Amino acid sequence: MEATFKKRVIGVVIAVLLIVISAVVPIPEGTTREGLMSLGVFGGALALWICNSMPMSVSAFGMMAIMPLLGVMTLNDVFLQFGGTAFFFAIATFAVSIALENTTIPLRICHALTSRTKSNPAALVIAMMFACGIVSAFMSNLATCIIFLGIAHGLLDANNTQPGSSNLGKCLMIGIPATAGIGGLMTPAGTPGNALIIGLLQSEAGIDITFLQWVGLFAPIGLFTILIASFWLTRVFKPEAIGDEAIADLERRLSEVGNKLTNVEKRTLAIIGAMIVCWLLGTWVPAFNVTIVAIFGMVAMFLPGIGVLEWKDTANRINWDLSFTIGSVGVLIGAMSSTGVMTWIVSTLLSGIGGMNLIM
Repeated sequence: MEATFKKRVIGVVIAVLLIVISAVVPIPEGTTREGLMSLGVFGGALALWICNSMPMSVSAFGMMAIMPLLGVMTLNDVFLQFGGTAFFFAIATFAVSIALENTTIPLRICHALTSRTKSNPAALVIAMMFACGIVSAFMSNLATCIIFLGIAHGLLDANNTQPGSSNLGKCLMIGIPATAGIGGLMTPAGTPGNALIIGLLQSEAGIDITFLQWVGLFAPIGLFTILIASFWLTRVFKPEAIGDEAIADLERRLSEVGNKLTNVEKRTLAIIGAMIVCWLLGTWVPAFNVTIVAIFGMVAMFLPGIGVLEWKDTANRINWDLSFTIGSVGVLIGAMSSTGVMTWIVSTLLSGIGGMNLIM
């Protein structure tokens, strides 16, 4: 407890020092005092986040509020830049993720994979990792990880594996969290950070990235990474065979929820499927912006007669801390952009690289 408290205090001290230094250090050629202070504020926010001095969103709000006091931005500019498309995209995708989490679809996927690979434990690990990565591409990384780890834990218990000595357990416990993170990069909907990057590229660089362009770039990288990771894991930790009891346990759990999808699950899949189609069409139809599609998908889940989501439950499960942090980061980045310090950093770095002799 004492070490944690010291770490939190250290974060606050570093944040204050960075802001003070940015206010008194000599101004380098090509930038301004406001630019340096915006850089100091951003560095201070990073220090608070890394040291977990306060909740992330509270730290971000504090850094936003200090901008007008330092003369970096006006009060109106601060709040005009808050949020952006990334903030609303994050909320919408959290809601869609919750809807998918409420279904038995991940369980059904695991059962289908297990029943087809039970004679080959290495193939099961590889299949589970790919399934986790693909689901995570459209669902919260953490939620996907929790669901798949829960299923894997039940499988390991039914297989009478010994914690710490089971190679199958090591493969699944390492592979599932890793692929949940990798899968989150494969589509803009995978994690709110993707939307933040898209929004910043659009607002700061004038670069528009469509859903299909993102998938075309990152999905192959993600799938290839999962392939390499899964093969490496199953070679380093050769998993033991899966007993019939473990397969029977999964079948029992599936029988408890029924072999057929419920009407709510069918509607959930229909809405998510329509969203994916619209996201893909957004490459050619500008109206199908990734954020607009995500918001309409979320709204559709609350429509009367649909019954996919209820607001109280959804509001309690949305990660508001992360959502507000994403909205605040746009302000911090916007301050560095509007004061010209980002341009100064890039030009300084590029000039340094340009002066290097890269051919030995």
